[in-house]
Amino acid sequence: RTKKISIEWGKHYDWLFENRQKADYRPLIQFDSEQVSEIIEKSEAFVNEMKRLTESSNSEDGH
Repeated sequence: RTKKISIEWGKHYDWLFENRQKADYRPLIQFDSEQVSEIIEKSEAFVNEMKRLTESSNSEDGH
């Protein structure tokens, strides 16, 4: 483990994956609009953090 990704982001990714599985196999799962807004906001921040990490990793590798 490099500890480059915070535990918070790991938990968020796990939560997204788990709920994606539920939605695929139990189509009656529902999220209200407030939940969806929070999920989108946090997921956008997650993607931005992953971009930042990959860009810094690429610059460290000389790419």
